[in-house]
Amino acid sequence: MITVLFAIAALLIPVGAILFVVILLLSRALLERLKKHHAAEYKELGEPRLFAARQTQVALRSFVFDRQDRALNDARLSNIVSASLGAYYAFVACSIYVFICLVVRTLGIHGL
Repeated sequence: MITVLFAIAALLIPVGAILFVVILLLSRALLERLKKHHAAEYKELGEPRLFAARQTQVALRSFVFDRQDRALNDARLSNIVSASLGAYYAFVACSIYVFICLVVRTLGIHGL
């Protein structure tokens, strides 16, 4: 049983890497959509970039997690935000699973 759990963890590592790239691509699409179609909101967020200062990243994260995109009535933007959130939650779930498997293996816990 424990071997199966570790095999799943081994598969989730590349899945997590792919999800990370997907998150970056979706973030880029989100920023481009905001910049081109919602310039006022983009400026209000501090004109965020993919790898920008912490203050603008916090504002962008707040925009995404608070679903502020809905107020803009832009279906495409909302789809990008929804996909970003889904990819983010999947990435977090994969990361937690792999972390737990690493802890189990490191501590030598065999009762699973």
